[in-house]
Amino acid sequence: AVVSLIALLMTAGIYIMVAGIVKLDDLGLHLVRASREAGEEGFKEWAGKFILWLAPY
Repeated sequence: AVVSLIALLMTAGIYIMVAGIVKLDDLGLHLVRASREAGEEGFKEWAGKFILWLAPY
């Protein structure tokens, strides 16, 4: 029973990590697009590009 519980928790943890990586990519794209729509090239665009650089392909 303990091993099954550990396996279940590890599986849930992996799914949560993958969902976080996908959302990280979406956040980076949102920041870049929002700064370009506002006509700015400031911190938002830099932060968005940095997040996209960190995110795996």
